[in-house]
Amino acid sequence: MDDPRVRADPADSISAGTQWFDLLNRLRTLPISDRPTLYTIQASLIAAVYAIGLGRLSKGAALLSEAVTMSIDAGLHRSSDTYDLFDHIEEEVRKRTFWCVYIWDKQLSAHFGRPAVIRLRDCDISEPLPIDDEFITRETITTPPAGTPCRMGAFLHVLRTMIVLERVLDVPAPRVPDSDSFLYRASAKYRGYEDLREEELLLDENQRSIPTYWGHNSETLQSEDTIRFTQAERLHCVENFVRMLIYRHRFAHSAAERISGATGGEQNEHEQQALFGAHQTALEIITTHLSVAGKGLMTYCKSFLLSQRPLSHQRDIDGVHVIHQLTQAGRTLVAVLLNCKTESLQSLIPSGLDALRSCVGLLRRFSSRYVCGLRSGDMMEEFCRRTCPR
Repeated sequence: MDDPRVRADPADSISAGTQWFDLLNRLRTLPISDRPTLYTIQASLIAAVYAIGLGRLSKGAALLSEAVTMSIDAGLHRSSDTYDLFDHIEEEVRKRTFWCVYIWDKQLSAHFGRPAVIRLRDCDISEPLPIDDEFITRETITTPPAGTPCRMGAFLHVLRTMIVLERVLDVPAPRVPDSDSFLYRASAKYRGYEDLREEELLLDENQRSIPTYWGHNSETLQSEDTIRFTQAERLHCVENFVRMLIYRHRFAHSAAERISGATGGEQNEHEQQALFGAHQTALEIITTHLSVAGKGLMTYCKSFLLSQRPLSHQRDIDGVHVIHQLTQAGRTLVAVLLNCKTESLQSLIPSGLDALRSCVGLLRRFSSRYVCGLRSGDMMEEFCRRTCPR
């Protein structure tokens, strides 16, 4: 926040909230702090996001793991639809809380290469209802009037994209073929998944089901409705982020085969198509965030949940994900630029370099609020200086 009253140092924007984060860490030593209540789960999740934005990755990962553990202890991952245990509001808060923890578990895994803590196969909880807060009371759930845009619908499509992301993340890193290697033979069950065609089809299905109101189209991009615009852009970026990882998997496995000599040592069409796809999706992510920044909305990507009554949407606890999407998009472009070895790929270089500069610029703009943005920008700039002299 820009309000100097929330800062430890009124002149330092990055110090916003640090005194309460320190207080939280002291309160967490109390005997009652580990009770698996909705309040403690939400507190751990929000603190985890804050720690990650502050550049304290290990602390953030530990807090997120605690949120996952307490979610399981509280039974949030299990369906209670057939039991008369909770009123409608508490039931929806439980679902939304769990799925936000799940989403962040996937984001942390994708952004930093860390193993996921919880997987869909561990859960039988249903999706949150695509119904907004004003239509939910403790006693009943009413049907919204026809034509009413559903804000929770945007969250639901983000969640489905993250479920596809889990499948993408489950594919192990490529190994150089070696029939005598125990590890290579033990991972044989995963070979054949490298193309991730089924995951791409699931993304297509989810994309087709997104209502026009939340779609990445000219009407939405020109909309003055902040929630509509930011959520549509967020959906678009999340989808392209997962597609980018799919193309990176394809490229990595093709490159591993090429290095091993299995494909003759030359870039084949399959590898080049993966590079084209990775390049295009990375450009989409950066261009979209540039558009959001152009409207002054970089820290206003809404996230809908995490209050118990009412279920109102709040200021974004998820803005840190933008930094990580930009970081991964930038790294992808560096990989593409370093592998433009054929004449057909040379056309990717000018747009890739321009996007890379924009990516670093956006990370620097974010650094006034998040330390991790500054570190990502510095590392990317230095890496580019050493590897991409042009």
